[in-house]
Amino acid sequence: MTNPSSPEANALGEHCEEIVRRFLLTAVVVDDELSAPAETPVHGGLTPPDQRASSQAPAQAAPQHGPSRPLKVDPITLSFARQGMVCGVVLPPRDQDDLEALVKAIARADIVILDWRLSRTSGATALPLLKRILRADQPARLRLIAFYTGEPDRQDIRRRISERLNDLDAPHGTTRTTDDHGRIDFGACRIVVYGKPGSGADALNTVVNEEELAERLIADVAEMAQGLLPSLVLTALAAVRENVYRVLEHFGPDLDPAFLAHRACLPQPSDSEQHMVGQIASELRGIMDDAVDKTCPAGIDAIKHWLSDRFADDHVEFFEDRKAKVPEVLNMLTEGLEKKPPACLGKKKWNLISHGLARSSADDLVPSRARNGLPALPIASSALPLALPAWL
Repeated sequence: MTNPSSPEANALGEHCEEIVRRFLLTAVVVDDELSAPAETPVHGGLTPPDQRASSQAPAQAAPQHGPSRPLKVDPITLSFARQGMVCGVVLPPRDQDDLEALVKAIARADIVILDWRLSRTSGATALPLLKRILRADQPARLRLIAFYTGEPDRQDIRRRISERLNDLDAPHGTTRTTDDHGRIDFGACRIVVYGKPGSGADALNTVVNEEELAERLIADVAEMAQGLLPSLVLTALAAVRENVYRVLEHFGPDLDPAFLAHRACLPQPSDSEQHMVGQIASELRGIMDDAVDKTCPAGIDAIKHWLSDRFADDHVEFFEDRKAKVPEVLNMLTEGLEKKPPACLGKKKWNLISHGLARSSADDLVPSRARNGLPALPIASSALPLALPAWL
């Protein structure tokens, strides 16, 4: 679909990734083998070993399941810090039946990174933890879960994850691998599997250095929300989150007496809270308007990237013999159909616009809709005002 030689080939992806980077805040790593540079201090003098103890046979080491590849903490946390995110590192509990505290710690994270084996001695995998995370999540919780493992057979890990998730009720159908990169979608959650350095290459070339892990995972999240409207949504929501104090300032405790007086004057006093929700929504609307106005996440520059990414042959086919070059379509989207209609449409053929833009150079539907289990844009000729509600 995309022409790799075009300078616009990756522009849409980069645009969406920049917006996602502003939206994401937290990540958490769960791994049973951590490597930190700090040395353990030695206090006091050395005590000679007990000769009787040294004559005894050494205790046998516990059996190890899977290769030992300790996770380097500093490079990972620093890689997220460079992206403006906070990354926490947690050791899994020794008792695999006691995962509740771990699930609570994970609940707030936008990105979750799990080692495949949470215990080298018992061989326990992270599958039970994954299952609890998904069950605890809200049905529409947007989440990326990455398995970062030293295991060489990552294709088998993907297969076992898919089998386990098929036992759960997915919000949008069964678990499925969405593309050639082995990504697994489960409702609003995406699961990826990457190899630690030294784990060996696989067919999907999924080995990632610790220093590059944050950037790779942010790109994965961006692919989940790639598009003009998703970019607009994330921009608006990020602005709301960043301006919580501004809203609290407008509705501070000094207004409590006025709120109570308002409640007393209502025919149904319990409606007072819902009345305030409307006031709060108005304040949030102003915050979102400001953010979108300043950054234009779905503005004409982003639209130019969208058209170039989607229509690699530089033509938009509105209906059989009705084709327009991308610059013509861009002019229409800049000035409006009344002022700059493509020659093949004219001012009265607005009912073909959504039909043509829903196609691509490869005559595909919008891939992200099908990928997320949502209905694709209608291909049948329909008025744009009627097509948009179905899209949203």
